Amino acid sequence: MSRHFERFFKQRFQSYFLWGSLLILGVIALSFRGDLKKNALHGLPFGHPIQPPALSCQQVLNLADWGQKRFGGMGQADVFNPKRAKAVAEAFLEKLDPNRMLFLSEDVEAFKKLTEAHWNDLVQKSSCEPWEQWLQFNYKKVQQRTAKLVKTFKAPKDLNFMLGEGDASSEKTKELKANQKDKDISYTQFAVSYQELQKRWQKELTEILSEGSFSLIKAYQGNVTQLLWDRTEQRYFDSAPETRGLLAKAILAGLDPYSTYFSSGEFEDFYEELKGTTAGLGLRLQKVPQGFLVEKVIEGSASQRSKEIEAGDIIRKIDDVVLAALSFEEAKNILKGPENSQVKLGIECHHKKQVGSEPHQIEVVLQRTQFEIEETKINFAWKASKKQAQVSKKVAVISVPTFYGRGGMGNDGEEKSVSE
Repeated sequence: MSRHFERFFKQRFQSYFLWGSLLILGVIALSFRGDLKKNALHGLPFGHPIQPPALSCQQVLNLADWGQKRFGGMGQADVFNPKRAKAVAEAFLEKLDPNRMLFLSEDVEAFKKLTEAHWNDLVQKSSCEPWEQWLQFNYKKVQQRTAKLVKTFKAPKDLNFMLGEGDASSEKTKELKANQKDKDISYTQFAVSYQELQKRWQKELTEILSEGSFSLIKAYQGNVTQLLWDRTEQRYFDSAPETRGLLAKAILAGLDPYSTYFSSGEFEDFYEELKGTTAGLGLRLQKVPQGFLVEKVIEGSASQRSKEIEAGDIIRKIDDVVLAALSFEEAKNILKGPENSQVKLGIECHHKKQVGSEPHQIEVVLQRTQFEIEETKINFAWKASKKQAQVSKKVAVISVPTFYGRGGMGNDGEEKSVSE
């Protein structure tokens, strides 16, 4: 009886949680899809293999007008009023740099002034050019500034043993990582000086190092600076920001904190994460100079069933394409593919090699299949009731790993882990 109930409850709860989360978020990507269809704001259909075009500036205004009509009765000020410019500028930078690790407060103030000065260009002339020019120049500037901070980073002495002398699975490493986790700080304000930003990056880069496995560090052959820059690039600069999409998100944030704009690609990623399943190979990967380092093989995936791939192996080729010369984004796109399609992997096999010998090369052909995303997997279990210790009663415990708060994606600190 309980087994059938458990299966039924998990299926129903997963479904209700998925649609409930979309409703809580204001359903911009669902109820808005019908309106967007009329205004051609949603790009190509969901799941379309071709990258949809970016929003035009006029479409940003159409989106703002849509939001004003839908949420204007909630006591919000006129979205097109010049007095809204400062709030839009703040929301824009919050979406662009939610961790407050890239821009200085002086950059923020300059951007607010620019937004106020050119607000009429957006509203009356449908021109986003001032924001595009600002972002193009300043995004390159913060990349260069961050690269400099990475180059001048000094690794703490207690981390040196990880760089070739220690085992990342040792008790010392686990203790170090636990201590570092306790020191994590979330910033609510932008740094007021370069020195303050430097201190933030010292902590951030130390955390990145402490998260690294011994296999990852070994793959870089001791080049810690390159390792740190690759991780930083993937975490903060994985794709170029899209000015008009950010403007759309910023304008909507001022109308309703629980609504946002999703491009078709963002919505597909968001829906997939909420759904809890995806089609692929089932590998958690890190980009390294040689290709992709396998950090974990996900349970129930095609990779696990093959019994040919384990953590520590390096994928050097995908369908005969050498990964070493590709960027993280390029390599990731090659790895993706539709469900049931096949892919050939050229693997540098480390888990089977003998001590002192070189890793051997193997080829594995896998089929992309559905598997559960561990981070979003909703778990269900029966546990004895503490209040009814003398009576053989149990309670159902549901673990929901991720709950989306205001604005959906792109809001760090809004995701909560709950167990009810």
